[in-house]
Amino acid sequence: MNSPSLNWFAKIFIKVPLKTLLIVPFVLQTVVVVTLVGYFSYRSGQEAVENLADQLITEIDNRIEQHLDSYLGKAQEINRTNVDAFESGVLDLNDFNALGKYFYRQVRSFNFAYVNFGTKEGGFIGAGYGLGNKFDIGEIPISDQSKSLSYSVDNQGNRLKLVATLKNPQYNNAAWYLDAAKAGKPIWSSIYTWANVPGRICISASTPVYDPQKKLLGVLGIDLELSQISEFLKKLDDGKPGHIFIIERSGLIVASSQGESSAPIVNGKATRLQALHSREPVIRDITQDLIQRFGNLQAISKTQLFHPSLSQKPFVRVTPYRDDYGLDWLVVTVIPKSEFMAEIHANAHRTLILCSLSLLIAVGTGSFTANWIAKPILRLSRASQAMSKGVWQESLS
Repeated sequence: MNSPSLNWFAKIFIKVPLKTLLIVPFVLQTVVVVTLVGYFSYRSGQEAVENLADQLITEIDNRIEQHLDSYLGKAQEINRTNVDAFESGVLDLNDFNALGKYFYRQVRSFNFAYVNFGTKEGGFIGAGYGLGNKFDIGEIPISDQSKSLSYSVDNQGNRLKLVATLKNPQYNNAAWYLDAAKAGKPIWSSIYTWANVPGRICISASTPVYDPQKKLLGVLGIDLELSQISEFLKKLDDGKPGHIFIIERSGLIVASSQGESSAPIVNGKATRLQALHSREPVIRDITQDLIQRFGNLQAISKTQLFHPSLSQKPFVRVTPYRDDYGLDWLVVTVIPKSEFMAEIHANAHRTLILCSLSLLIAVGTGSFTANWIAKPILRLSRASQAMSKGVWQESLS
């Protein structure tokens, strides 16, 4: 008994030309295969991009951490050396002339901004890049603390001449001294600007010095300029569209690959800059996203990699940076997705062209094959019809 559904299909397909019946399934199979190949190729490319982005950002973060460990760690190490030299009797903290030359050599050897010592009584001696970013030795004599003296030096650290006399800027009231004296141990000071050079933004490796009776004698300090960290981040960025910036848990900017000052001068006064108020939209947007995502910046306790819903669809990695002396920063690396997707889009374009060519070839080949198969069948069909009508002249060749 014939099935109605089979009869229905038969009625439909009996009207379809034989060439079409041969070509369409072949073309459909080709289209499906080409489409799947293109899709999986694109998806594979996206996964490769994500892996590549993760590897690149991780490499950048590792280089930043190594630089910070070296640049910051060296200052704390030299401070420990200076304390050891004092405690062993090699370094006389009362001999400001010898201390100036000693500090001069350390600045030249390790590229610090300034190395100095401030006494409990208000005296000060230091060497480094002072007024006009010129190398000098600065001193506030214990015998006359009303003024600060600046001396030019030769390449051995010997004083040449007095080049400036300023009113005592009260160096020992700055963060480098007060923070260490209060903590009673080696620390990093709060980030601060110099009293007489407000555009210079520093952090100090500060160590209090005590006599055998544990009475405070003063504080040893080594100033490091944050602009040096920004320069390093800028080199890492290397003109690419990404952003690298470092912020404190409070949201204040420490350094940025864009060279933006972390304490711009406003009305003649240096003011620390919040990342949310940065001139760079990416820094503002990413910081805002971090706060919304984690509740606050203090909640970020481990490395996080995520893709915020921003216009550039960037890859973002935020890594806490901490040390034994109180630093607690967040290193944020941002790389736009477009930095990686250009190659993927190019591959997708090539795949589309190849798939289109494959489809055209498949259709052409299918048409030729279908015609080659159908031609003798059609001749046989016509001959059969002729025979049934008693016509025998139809050739089968």
